[in-house]
Amino acid sequence: MRSPIARVRVIFLLALVLSGYAGLALGREGANPAPAPGLFRQHLADYDSELRRPEGRVDLDAMIARLKELGVTAYYWLIWHAPTDWDDLKLFLPRAAEAGIEVWVYLVPPSESPPKFGTRYSEPFRLDYERWAEEIAKLSLVHPNLTAWVIDDFYANRAFFTPTYLRRMQERAKRLSPRLAFLPLLYFREIRAQFAEEYRQVIDGVVVAYLQDREEIEWAWAILNDAVAVPPAELGYPSNTRSQPGDFVMAGQSARVLPADGYVLAFRQRDDFMGPTAGYHFKQLLVDDAVVWEQDVAGGPPRWREVSVDVTDQVRGKADVTVAFRLLDKKGVSNFGVRWSVGELRTEGLNLGASLAEPGTWKVDRQGAFEATLGTSAPVGQRRFHIPFVSMTAGDIKEFGERHGDPATPERVAEHLRLSLQAWQDGKCDGVVTYCLDKRPASRTFPLAQELFHEFRKDQQRTSQFILVNRNPSAAGRGGRPAAVSLEGFQEVRKALPDVPGARIRVGMGYIFSYLQGKDEALLASLRRVLELAEQTNTPVLIQFDGEQWWEGRPDLWNWWDPSLPGFDPANRQNVEWSGWTPEHATKIAWRNWGRQLRVRPAPNLMSPRYRQACHEKMALVIPVVLDWWKALPAEKKDLLVGIKVGWESSVGVNAWYYPNGNALLAKPAAEDPTYGLKNDELPARGVAPIGYAAVKMAGLRDRGKLTEADLAEIARRHLEDLSRQAARLGVPRERLFTHGAGWKDGELLYRAAVNAFSCPGWSFYRHAADPRRDYGVQDALPHSDAPWWAATEWLPPGPREVGPWRRALENTLADPRCRYLCIYNWEGIRDSEPVLEAIRQTVAASVEPCP
Repeated sequence: MRSPIARVRVIFLLALVLSGYAGLALGREGANPAPAPGLFRQHLADYDSELRRPEGRVDLDAMIARLKELGVTAYYWLIWHAPTDWDDLKLFLPRAAEAGIEVWVYLVPPSESPPKFGTRYSEPFRLDYERWAEEIAKLSLVHPNLTAWVIDDFYANRAFFTPTYLRRMQERAKRLSPRLAFLPLLYFREIRAQFAEEYRQVIDGVVVAYLQDREEIEWAWAILNDAVAVPPAELGYPSNTRSQPGDFVMAGQSARVLPADGYVLAFRQRDDFMGPTAGYHFKQLLVDDAVVWEQDVAGGPPRWREVSVDVTDQVRGKADVTVAFRLLDKKGVSNFGVRWSVGELRTEGLNLGASLAEPGTWKVDRQGAFEATLGTSAPVGQRRFHIPFVSMTAGDIKEFGERHGDPATPERVAEHLRLSLQAWQDGKCDGVVTYCLDKRPASRTFPLAQELFHEFRKDQQRTSQFILVNRNPSAAGRGGRPAAVSLEGFQEVRKALPDVPGARIRVGMGYIFSYLQGKDEALLASLRRVLELAEQTNTPVLIQFDGEQWWEGRPDLWNWWDPSLPGFDPANRQNVEWSGWTPEHATKIAWRNWGRQLRVRPAPNLMSPRYRQACHEKMALVIPVVLDWWKALPAEKKDLLVGIKVGWESSVGVNAWYYPNGNALLAKPAAEDPTYGLKNDELPARGVAPIGYAAVKMAGLRDRGKLTEADLAEIARRHLEDLSRQAARLGVPRERLFTHGAGWKDGELLYRAAVNAFSCPGWSFYRHAADPRRDYGVQDALPHSDAPWWAATEWLPPGPREVGPWRRALENTLADPRCRYLCIYNWEGIRDSEPVLEAIRQTVAASVEPCP
C-alpha cells in the first residue's frame, strides 16, 4: 500500500519559516502536536499512479493537467517506483505550486524494502528515515507547498518506528521546518486507543485506509478524538506475527435458558480477509464449548452477512449456558492478519446477560497474540486531544477488488469515495485521498472521481459565509434599551452593503445582550425587536450573550462591602475575584481598557456556583426566544440566524484587571488611578496585581502557591465549556453556537479555552486581522476542534482604511471555508469610511459563483 489542504500562500509560509514558528510541542504533557497551520482545511487529495514518459520519468505536464481536472487540493508523491522520483519531485513542486496544489511526500517502510521485500527502496536515503525527515524539511523551505510526509504500513512496522524514534525524527524535521507535518499510514482495524495514547505526541495526524462502512469511520473518529464510543465487537490477529496451532481468542457471555419450543442464536458477521489462503484462521460460535457454527476466513467480500443457528440440541434441559465467539488457528501463521467483526446478536429462547454493546461484561480467554475489543470497557472519552485523519479510499478497480471484493466496478469505487467524502463533509474525518486512481485518458474511474470531488468542493464552497457589522454595544444599550434597536438602523446597513444575487458571502449584523446588566423586560423586548427586524429586512444576525463583562445589574452577586447599596451581602465575596488565596482578598473594583481606561465592577469569579447559576438562569430566559424565532423561519431563511455567541473575550485579569492595592482606590477620584495598564507579554499577571485565586481555588486546581498561565487558561476554558453546555442543553445546535476566546500574547495557552465539544470556537482578531493565519495561537488551537466552523467573532484590522488592504484582510480571513463569519467591531466606526465599505462590497461581489 502506498498513499489538501487549503491553498497556501507562498509569502505567508515563508514568513512562518523565517519566524521560526514551532507549531509542534513535542513531549508537552497532555498536549497533542498541532498540525501545520492550514493543514486540514479542505484536504481532497490523490495518491500515486503518476503518469510517466516512456523512459520512466514522471510526465509533469500531464500530471498537473490531470490533477487540475480532478479538482484535488493535494497530491501524495510516492518515492518508490524509480530511482529518479526524488529528483522529479523537485521539478514537480514549483509546477504544483503554480496550480494551487500542495504536495505530501510518501515513503515505503522497511517491510516494503529489501531485504524483506523486493528490490526497490525509497531512494536516495532508503531506510534512514531521520535523514529523510531532515531532507524533506529542507526541501519544504524552498517549496512551501510541500507541507507533509507519510510513511506507509506504519502499524506493521511499529517495532522499528517506536515513539522514541519518531521523536528524534520529528525533532530533526521541525528544527528546520516547524510547519512540516508527519502522518503515518494505518488501516482502520489498527486504530486503537493504545496507539493513540502512545503516538499522539509525536505525530501530526494519520492517514487511514480503507473504509468499509460508516461505522468504521465513526469509531476511528472517536478513538482519534478521545471521545465516548462503544467499540465494535471484534476478534483479530495482527500481521507480521507468528502463531501456533491451537492459538485462539474467545469472548463469552452467560445466557439464561427460558421455556421455549426451540432456541436460536443469530448475528451479523464479517471479516476483512478476501484471499484464497485457507485452513488457518477459523471463525466459530460455541455453546458450552460445543462448536455450533464455523467458517474459514478465506474468500468472500468484507460485507456483513447474516448467520442464524438452531442451538436447540445444545440448550434444551439446561438452566444456563455460555455463548461464545472464538477465532481459532488450526495451523500456525507467520504473516496473516485478520479482523473478524460481529454485531446485532439476537436470541430466541435465551436471555443473554449482556449485549455486544456492553463489551466490558464479556469474558475473554486467549492463547497467543490474538486480540479482542470485547472484554474491555468503552473508553471514557475525555476529549483530551484531536488527532486529525485522512480517509484513504481505493481508486483503482484492481486494488478495490482486493480490499472490498466483487463486484469491483467503477461505480462501486465511486460509492466508497462518496462514503468518505460524506464523512469528511460531516466532520468525521479531516480529508479524503484516492489511492492509485487511474489517471490515464481512457480511465473509467477518473470521470466518476472527478465528478465527486467537484461536487463536494462545490457544496462546501456554496455554504454561505458572513461579514457582520457589530452595532456598538454602548449605543445599542447592550439589550437594556429597546428604543436603541430601530428599523432605520437595519436599513442603514442594508443600503450601504446590499445583498448581491448569487453571492456566497452575505452581510449581516451583530448585537450584544448583557443579560446581567439591566431589567429582564427590557432585555427581552430588545432581543425580540432585533429578531423581528432581522426577518423584516432579510438581514442575517449574530446574537451575542454576555454575562461576564457587564454585570452592574446584579449587585446581589458582587456587592460584598457596601451596606448602603442594593444587594449587600458579605457572602458575595465568593462571587468576585480575589487577589490572594482567602476571602479577605476579595476585590471591589477592576479596570478595563476598551479605547480608554475605565473603572468597572470587580471581576466575577467564573467558578462561583451562584454566578454560574445566574448565567444559566438568564440563558434559559433568552435562548428559547431566539430558537423559537429561528425554528419558525421558513427553510430558505434559516441562515438569518448566523449563530448564538457565548462569552466575550473570556479570560481572567484582562478585560477586568486589578491594580495593586486597588480596593483602596475605590474611594478616591478616578483621576488618581494608575494608568500603566497591562503588559501582555508578562504572563500570568500581565504586569498588574494577579487575580484568579478565587476561581482557581473553587475549581479545585490549587489553593496555594503562585498562579500559573495554565491555571487561568483552564478557568476560561471551563467557563466557556459550561456556557456552551448550557446552550446545547437548551437546544442550540453546535453549528449555530460559537464561543468568544482571545489571546494577547502570541501562542499563549488562553487560545485553547475557546475549544470545546459543544460549540464552534471564535476569537478576537486585531493585530492579526489582516491574515488570521499568522495568529499562531489560533492556528495551534484550531486542529484541536472538530467543530464544523470557527469564527473571527471580533475583528478589526489596524492600519490605513484603504480598499486594497481591507479587501485582502477580508479575503484572507474568509479564505478558510470553515470560517463561518467575521464580525467587524463596530459599524459606527466604519460606516463613514467609503473605502472600507467598498472593500466589503467588492469582497461580496467576488464571491458570486460563475455560471457553468
